Amino acid sequence: MTDDIDFTDISALKRIQPNTVVEKFGGLINSSFFDASNVLGTLKIKGLVDFTNAVMGQSAITVTDEGKRLLEEADAKSSELFDNLDYTLLTSIASGKRTERDVAQSVNIRSKDLAMHLNRLEVQGYMTPNFRNGSVELLLTEKGFSRAKVPFQQEAIGAAQQSNTAQPATQATPAATVQQQRATTPPPQTPQQQAPQAPAPDLSKSAPSGGKVVYALVAVIIILIILIALAYTGVI
Repeated sequence: MTDDIDFTDISALKRIQPNTVVEKFGGLINSSFFDASNVLGTLKIKGLVDFTNAVMGQSAITVTDEGKRLLEEADAKSSELFDNLDYTLLTSIASGKRTERDVAQSVNIRSKDLAMHLNRLEVQGYMTPNFRNGSVELLLTEKGFSRAKVPFQQEAIGAAQQSNTAQPATQATPAATVQQQRATTPPPQTPQQQAPQAPAPDLSKSAPSGGKVVYALVAVIIILIILIALAYTGVI
């Protein structure tokens, strides 16, 4: 495929239907038969269309495989994101440049790349082509005019800010997360605190109480008195 493809070629190819004939093509591009023939002749030289004999002496227009590949490439690139070059082309059109040749003077790119970006602007609704007398006039839509008034860098920053504000407000900051972890984590224990403490001995079980000792002494004394009395009386 040649690199001398321009936006007029893509716009003309998109208007060709399976039943389009040479004699009626001028009405599709708002041009006279002579101007339409010049456009078709250019497409024929670039290998994008071919002509076949139709009924009643009319010549049918057939898009070649090369032309179909060009339309497929243009369709694929039209869905890509709006970029800095698109913005430059919009501002150029907004400044008063109404033809593809005038716009090409403000950017130093291949005519095919320029054609692809202009087609993207058309498909995404920023610009509309107006065929007249075999040439294309570029007209901004309301959407394209509004977009051209916003600097591209500022627009990118605004999109990033909107993405940040769209995050949940309850998301904790790193500092708050650290403070929360410190508050919920218990302080480290010293070796003395970590060693298990032995249970205190129960003194009530190991040592007899004072009352029990007195009772035992009294009992021993009574027994001694009884033994002495029995011995005195001669019983024992």
